[in-house]
Parts: sequence; structure tokens; C-alpha cells
Amino acid sequence: MNRPKGILALEQLRKMAAQGEIETVVVGFTDHYGRLLGKRFDAEMFVEEISRDGAHACDYLLTVDMEMDPVPGYRFASWELGYGDFHLVPDLATLRLASWLEKSALVLCDVKNEKTHEQVSVAPRSILRRQVDAAKKLGKESTASCSRTPVHPKAGSLVALTASTVRLISLI
Repeated sequence: MNRPKGILALEQLRKMAAQGEIETVVVGFTDHYGRLLGKRFDAEMFVEEISRDGAHACDYLLTVDMEMDPVPGYRFASWELGYGDFHLVPDLATLRLASWLEKSALVLCDVKNEKTHEQVSVAPRSILRRQVDAAKKLGKESTASCSRTPVHPKAGSLVALTASTVRLISLI
């Protein structure tokens, strides 16, 4: 199968880690602001354990503002309800070279409940998945686009969008 440039199979990553070409894997998910959050793992540890078993992160990360301060009122988690962990499950179809980071790769994760193993309903990737599934049920195909375009006509400069800020632009 032909893979797009930069996309890695797990076996490719294993070889690159053994040869010292990749040392770190960023295991990430997006928050409600489109920021890439997550953890960095040694590449060999990722290949041997994390790719199979996933990782854990604090559910606090889906309840904070841009300054990483907890926002009150979430039903998902809060100081009043308590914070716990969720399970980061790597989507190996997203495993790719992180060319902007030295000797690094990146994988996006599904955010799942640690106990039930269901998708965390408030995680942005889970929300998007539900919307794409709903569109399919209506016989529609979802398309997305990333571009380098001015955010606003008066902006005057180009803005580079990251992989975590892909916009769903139309339903065909």
C-alpha cells in the first residue's frame, strides 16, 4: 500500500528507532481549543508498549482554559467532582514523522474512558467522529481542508494551520 509522505507503519518506526533515527514519539490529542496535548515517549517504549496498550492522561486537560487553569462548571470533571485519568488509544493510521521536531514522530489518539473503554463524549475527536457518522447516515460525505489563508481579510498575513486545527468545511 502506498502511504502519503511522512506516514509511518509501526514496523518502520521500530526500525527507525533501532537505528537511532527516531528517539521520541509524541502521543497526542486535541483539546477544545485545538491545541495538541499529550505526552512524549521514548520511541522504543512506544513501539513495545504504548502502541499496544495506550497511555493515560488526566481528564483535567479537557476542562482547562488557554492558561491551563480549570474552568468551573464542567459535568465531565471538576474540582467538585474530582479529576481522574482517561486512556489515550493511539490511532496508528495517524502515525507520522514530526518533521518540525528532531528525531520525532507523532500519533493522534482517541480519548477513552479508563473504566468503560468508551470514547469520552466531550473529547473533540469523539465529537467530530459522531458528526461524521451522522453525516454518513444522511448519505453525506464529510470533507475537510487545511490551507494557508488569511484568518480575516484585514489580517494581512498568512497563518499556518497545524494538524490539530483542521476545519470541517463542508458536507457534500
